[in-house]
Amino acid sequence: MLSLSHRVMGKICQNILCSLVINLAAVLLSALGVLTPVTGALWHNIGSVFVVVNAALLLRDKNFA
Repeated sequence: MLSLSHRVMGKICQNILCSLVINLAAVLLSALGVLTPVTGALWHNIGSVFVVVNAALLLRDKNFA
């Protein structure tokens, strides 16, 4: 259980960092006029999907499911 909890916390930190980087990049590109509001929303949703899929990778562990 302790090993699993360490991997879960690592995955949470990884997901937070990735979502912050994606959203920061989208904000900067929007400020520069590269992204429209629609493409900015798409970036945000793609980042959300990435976080969910990345977290779902924990289900591959036989001890977790």
